Amino acid sequence: METSHRPAATWFEDPEAGTFQCIYRFKHADGRWRWVTQQLLVLSLTRAGLLDRVLMTFYDCTTQQKKLAERHIAALAAKRMN
Repeated sequence: METSHRPAATWFEDPEAGTFQCIYRFKHADGRWRWVTQQLLVLSLTRAGLLDRVLMTFYDCTTQQKKLAERHIAALAAKRMN
């Protein structure tokens, strides 16, 4: 988890570009896998350059991730046929 958040340090170099996104996968209680996207936008920093205020959103991106995986598998299968 820590490694996936390291790119978020962009607010130190450029506070205007202080955003990042992480995609998490977890197994739902019903046994199916779900993907959730977390997006964070830095709204303000302290004088020391630390995060002060952020806007964080989460949304279910399971459908998009499944389609992406299907396209990836199809592309790999097409390469094997060549």
